[in-house]
Amino acid sequence: MRDNLKIIHLASTKRWTGVAEPMTNLAFHQKALGCDVFAGFECGRSFEKYVRALGISVLEGLHLDSRMNPVTIIKDVRILRRHILALKPDVIHAHLLHDHWIAVLAVRGISPRPLIIRTMHRFGAPYADPVHRHLFTRLTDAIIVPSLAMRRLVLRRHPMLEKSIFVIYGGVNQARFHPGVDGKAMRRSLDIPEDAPVLGLVSRLRKDRGFDWLFAALPKVFSDIPEARLMIIGRGEMERDIRERIKHPPFAGRIIMGGYRTHDLPQAYRAMNASLFLAMGSEGSCRAVMEAMASGIPVIGVRQGVVPEIIKEGETGFIVAPNDIHDLAGKISSALSNLSRLEMMGKSARSQSAQMFRLLDRAEETIDIYETLHSRR
Repeated sequence: MRDNLKIIHLASTKRWTGVAEPMTNLAFHQKALGCDVFAGFECGRSFEKYVRALGISVLEGLHLDSRMNPVTIIKDVRILRRHILALKPDVIHAHLLHDHWIAVLAVRGISPRPLIIRTMHRFGAPYADPVHRHLFTRLTDAIIVPSLAMRRLVLRRHPMLEKSIFVIYGGVNQARFHPGVDGKAMRRSLDIPEDAPVLGLVSRLRKDRGFDWLFAALPKVFSDIPEARLMIIGRGEMERDIRERIKHPPFAGRIIMGGYRTHDLPQAYRAMNASLFLAMGSEGSCRAVMEAMASGIPVIGVRQGVVPEIIKEGETGFIVAPNDIHDLAGKISSALSNLSRLEMMGKSARSQSAQMFRLLDRAEETIDIYETLHSRR
């Protein structure tokens, strides 16, 4: 069936952040498996550029602007409905709440209607009011989540979804992120000594990403290991504050701002001995954890969401209790004091990643769900 499967993916966003990349990767690999795939999103920014570059067909005319303009919503419902009637898709796969509603409104009265699938990317409990309960339990055929922890959160709010919620872990480009990438040039460009123990953090620079917790733990780390360095990769509203903090002891000269990286992000990971992950962002599969592991870098990650499901304590990384300064400082110092152990853990992380985070496997698992649901009709 998959050779003839028609799929529409929807995401009410225009930026290449959050759900955009996992949605596009899924669509691309489903297309590689023989499916006829289309994408609808808010055009005009970086998201559109990446989708078109991959040769994925774009549904023209949709706005999918999540600012809840009633006129735009009505237009989008009508435009999507025209696309559905013309294409006769088997599946409409929504990736955000706004486009989920657009999809269920657009298929009203169409018989047989396409399957309505929703991936809940963000880690957090969904709405449980009567209107959203109806959306999730009556108007949706299946919900996909990126972790067992997220599945438990959804089922606490909507226990009736027990048989229609599926866990599919995230995926990462194993050919792009791998241990063969050379990180030495990155170290040189940032004036990091070649033999220094380097901790890395790839994150949006926001208040809710654990920076206060990290800065509270680092004085103990730098006292234990004076030669240690922290490399921060990313951008965001906290950048000015962080740059001001690192001018003063004990951070001065030890914390390096690596900027926002795109094409050379794999080199940034390979410049690290260990990677940090301190808070969930907008994408619940924790892409930064998967990228580090694929690069052969062990991860020190917070016990939250999918993180303890994909990091094996003492084998591929370490788990830290949320906001526990003593635990974080201890795990970082222990890790950076034994670089040969980190190297072995990195090999295990890469091995696990190659088995667990393959993008093609993720696409096949998703198609299997579609086909199972079709067979029940």
